[in-house]
Amino acid sequence: MSQNALPVVDPTVQTHFGGLETSAWLTAKGLATTFNLDVTLLVRGFRKRPTTVIDNVRVHTQAAPLELIRNSLEGKCQVTTNFPWLKLSHWDSSLLWKIPLLAGLRPFKQKDSCPEVVDELVRLQQDIVCLFGVSNVAATAIQAMQERNEKTFLFIQSNGGLNQRFITDDSYVDEYGLNAMDARYALKHADQVITQTRYQQNILKERFGVDSQVAGNPFDLDVWNSNVQGDIELPAVLDRYVLWIGRSDRHHKRPLSFLEAARRCPEVKFLMLLNHGDPNIREEIERHCPENVTIINHISYAKMPLVFDRCEALVVTGSVEFEGLPNVVLQAAATGKPVLGLDYIPEPFEAVGGAIVSGSVEQLAVDIQRCWNDDKFAAELGKKGQQYMSTHGNLPAYSKRIAEILEVL
Repeated sequence: MSQNALPVVDPTVQTHFGGLETSAWLTAKGLATTFNLDVTLLVRGFRKRPTTVIDNVRVHTQAAPLELIRNSLEGKCQVTTNFPWLKLSHWDSSLLWKIPLLAGLRPFKQKDSCPEVVDELVRLQQDIVCLFGVSNVAATAIQAMQERNEKTFLFIQSNGGLNQRFITDDSYVDEYGLNAMDARYALKHADQVITQTRYQQNILKERFGVDSQVAGNPFDLDVWNSNVQGDIELPAVLDRYVLWIGRSDRHHKRPLSFLEAARRCPEVKFLMLLNHGDPNIREEIERHCPENVTIINHISYAKMPLVFDRCEALVVTGSVEFEGLPNVVLQAAATGKPVLGLDYIPEPFEAVGGAIVSGSVEQLAVDIQRCWNDDKFAAELGKKGQQYMSTHGNLPAYSKRIAEILEVL
């Protein structure tokens, strides 16, 4: 199950997605195509769609229009406690119908979607349920599946899901709305926890006393390479660029640190793919964005290989407390592009090469300029990551690992 994975599966759906959604889809696809297993991916959309089979996976869409409309308003308006209950940050024509539609719902009160999701899981009648990311929904689903004696497998998708405060502070709620009790329940009661990295495996055991299996992230190198052709419409100024991808926040992706580095490199052109997030940070980003940074809100999943193929390097400013094994790092490495991290690069890329951890914004700017001006250096760095992905970007091999953990072989 991955509620927001529909735009990964269907490129005509123009909504945001991230590494979690990509991992969920590739895991489902790998198990279905490699071993001909009966796999259903539960997603949500604006309307209920007929269950369709894509790459041997049954894609079942749960209708959740109001929740998706609320999500789409992130970055455009901020909810307030007093009338008129919201403050507009950005205007577009869709607000003409979205805001009146939600106005009668006790202004923008978030509805708890957990019961509806669990009811849908029960109706699907699967023997095994795979849940991606530690969340309130995952905790509710694990409890419901346990009552039905159905196995649950929890895939860790970020270090943030293993926050120390989930153990020490029962009242703690993180920046994504995940509360400590639900986080602990999900981690301790899933039949098996699957981590991306050994770092996650170690802190999960140390903090929560939970054993896990390390599986990495899925990547379909053959499909990725086959899509590095064709054309993509980008602003004419972006004949070459350094790439950054993430959401607007202060704690996780830290786009303001990226902008600070970009400001120190006025001769370098940057493309910033900015997903929804904190509207206040979004406003700050746009207000202080230097002239050499172009912001684009969305590019379809199918076009991402072209975006990476045309970049000179990928900049990663994610925090070790929240990051895991970002798919963007795998994508850059697979395309032979160097990865420049502010203060964190996931294992094993720093060890095998293909990536540099700068350690400060000042040094990050220096490393960006070197990759921009020294083609040989950038190519040699990118080649190391590409060599690693040539053996570890094998979706059937990853799928075999997961199938063994799930005990379905």
